[in-house]
Amino acid sequence: MKTLLTTLCLSLALMAPAFATDAQAKRLFGEAQKKWDGDPEEVQALLKKAVAAAKSKPLRINLTLILGQFQQGKTGDFDAAIKNYQRVIADTVGEKAKAMRNFKAQALMNLGIVYYTRKHNLDEAVIKLTDSLEMSPTCYTADNLSQLLYRLGRDTKRSELSRKLQLEKSLKIARISLELDRENADRASTPARRAKLRLQLVIVLTALGKTDEAKAEWKATEEKALKNNALYQMAILKALRGGTADEVAVPLKEALKVRPSPVARNQIRWFIRTEPDLAKFVKEASWKALVTDEEEPKKKKRRKAK
Repeated sequence: MKTLLTTLCLSLALMAPAFATDAQAKRLFGEAQKKWDGDPEEVQALLKKAVAAAKSKPLRINLTLILGQFQQGKTGDFDAAIKNYQRVIADTVGEKAKAMRNFKAQALMNLGIVYYTRKHNLDEAVIKLTDSLEMSPTCYTADNLSQLLYRLGRDTKRSELSRKLQLEKSLKIARISLELDRENADRASTPARRAKLRLQLVIVLTALGKTDEAKAEWKATEEKALKNNALYQMAILKALRGGTADEVAVPLKEALKVRPSPVARNQIRWFIRTEPDLAKFVKEASWKALVTDEEEPKKKKRRKAK
């Protein structure tokens, strides 16, 4: 989950086939692409115009999805992002075409991420990611869902039976993520991706006390292939293995270091403060910088439409 939270996968490469009458929408989208890293408000305005100009339904839905992702990842207007994802979901009801189902699945997954990271509604996030996985199975969605289910399974406020059931679900989905990675015909797998997916499997097996299988899976994991997006999970594994506060803090400090903004770093800090496996460390004096939010830049006031 932590990967997707900070690096949203924009659908720029998923642009739906457009009719000749969509030339204006495509032109506006092209302008938005060129200015992508510039003024967020200007890019957002261009994307809104592109959505309004789109004549074909697939293109309009695709652009609406991109607009939502831009608002989620760039402007921080999460309420607007939610509305756009909900539009995509509503407009794709009953659609059978693969592209349309993919748009809906992406919207469901992104919606789940917003519910989790901004609304702090873990149960609703699980529902959305489950629907997304059923709609269009990918190893990414399965991996994120497994991580959410794992957190539910480690929540001490839940009954022991409920926690065990959630961990078993998390384990099942972690296995599915590896299967989907092996079967993925659209993109070639990578050692880093395989290692990260297997790392999640090792974490769940360890939590369930399946020690021998966890050791076997860890032995099969290419630890050197793991990238920065696995740092948080490495901290969880260290904690499960009985690591000290200082040992568990090492990957978490690195995870914060590679986040580019105060908002992104504070998001990680929220995970740390609320992670059941890290609860025994959060009051340690040496963890103060890991759990204390830094000041975030104030958002610019929106320009009033002329």
